[in-house]
Amino acid sequence: MSVLDDIQGQVAEITASHALGADFKGFAYWYLEEIEDFGQEEAEELVVDGAWDRGRDAVHIDEEQRKLTIYQFKYSDNLQYVAGAFTDIQNGVQAEQASLTTVDSLRLVVVTTANADQELQRAAKNAQRRIRRWLTINDFRNVEATVELVDLNHFRQVFETLYGISLTLDFRTPPLAVDGAVVGLVDASVFQEYVGNEALFAFNIRKFLGVRKGSVNWHIKQTLEQDDDRDDFWTYNNGIVCLATRLAPVPDEAERLDADNFTIVNGAQTVNTVASFLDANPAVTEPVWVLAKVVEVAENDLERARRITRTSNTQTPTSNKDLRAVDLVHRRLERWLTDYFDLAYVYRRGVRAPRGVDTIAMKDLLQAYAAFHRGRPDMAFSGVGQLFSAEAEYAAAFPSEEVDELRNTGTPDEIKAMLVERVLPWRLLAGIRARLAAKVEAGLDKRWKSVAYHVAWLYRRIFELEGFDQTEILLAQVDDILGETVDALVDAFISPRSQSMASGCPQSSAQPTGRSSST
Repeated sequence: MSVLDDIQGQVAEITASHALGADFKGFAYWYLEEIEDFGQEEAEELVVDGAWDRGRDAVHIDEEQRKLTIYQFKYSDNLQYVAGAFTDIQNGVQAEQASLTTVDSLRLVVVTTANADQELQRAAKNAQRRIRRWLTINDFRNVEATVELVDLNHFRQVFETLYGISLTLDFRTPPLAVDGAVVGLVDASVFQEYVGNEALFAFNIRKFLGVRKGSVNWHIKQTLEQDDDRDDFWTYNNGIVCLATRLAPVPDEAERLDADNFTIVNGAQTVNTVASFLDANPAVTEPVWVLAKVVEVAENDLERARRITRTSNTQTPTSNKDLRAVDLVHRRLERWLTDYFDLAYVYRRGVRAPRGVDTIAMKDLLQAYAAFHRGRPDMAFSGVGQLFSAEAEYAAAFPSEEVDELRNTGTPDEIKAMLVERVLPWRLLAGIRARLAAKVEAGLDKRWKSVAYHVAWLYRRIFELEGFDQTEILLAQVDDILGETVDALVDAFISPRSQSMASGCPQSSAQPTGRSSST
């Protein structure tokens, strides 16, 4: 099965489960939930697609990061049709003028199942240029704007193979070669023409953050602008870490290497800042030397690629669940959940459970655990990325040391007890979601689906108040418990009286939240 076939299958499933009627609508939900890692309920609030969307298929405001993201989805391989997304998304920016007054950065994302050609890549760069000019003219010059194009090549990398660009690297001296990797001073100016190509940073955790005064990137640029410092730039910089599926010496040129599927996994800030400096200073023609480590990786060895990416980006936490998927704890949970509960545990992107088997996803397990056990329904709803990057929350749900100890010395009953603590919240949340979905089908505002995590938290409080601490017994009776109580809890929570009831809930609101934002 091809990557496109796999995407289309998953989109069809979401279209059916969300009763959307058309796969092009399901594509937006699929991308937001599976690629951007939003929760199911939050994704529903993000989508604004319709006759009056004014160029915005989905909108997200991250209040903590002061970032506005506008999405355009084109579920098509027609490049001419996809190109229209850049006009649409410019209209979306104008429609969001009120929101622009509250943010520092604007992220515009065009998503398609087409293979983007060079013309489409140029259209993305031109759209970014026009939008930045519009922001300046309309007194939003302090807002940094970026345009991202996510195409089928990107999805191939996510689901199947490592991809990047093909180029020739020029080193200052012959690089040191060790076990399929090379280390040396590379001329970073070679990347100038590729920085607008998403493939150059396909595996990079953090995209370019701009050159705001006083920032790290601003200091990088200051160093480049000093003629005396430029030749020693590499001594002030941490360097870059890169992957490639093939490294080959250029015949008779020991300082040059041809690289296939080359991608930078750490160093986006450095490379983009160098490119920005060179764009602004075309008279500078001498090399800009940067310390580079380039590791050769098989194109289908995504696990190794992700390990290198993760270990190269330890200075700041990442919310990317793909990087957590390499943790050994998930392999053990996968085996135990199958053995003890006949559940297929899906923790790696692109892996699908066999038909007819109940599936528990890593993200759903973490969200349910955080809401129920950790008292964080707020984060479970609108901070899935934070759950994966917050060490305390992640480690509580996926305790590596405890799982290692159980593997070595634990009894079957002890292993099952640990699993029950995680399966119970997941089962409760699934039942709550199903009941809320039925109420929405009957006419309830769909935004009330967002209270699912708070209702799960209420179950935990009720169990504590009633002295129910035998989670295995509760799990055995979970269907009966939901059948007898979920309607009353949901109705109480969404009734006018819910203001007083919800006041004790962490970060709760007794009204639908409207537009989604990270709080």
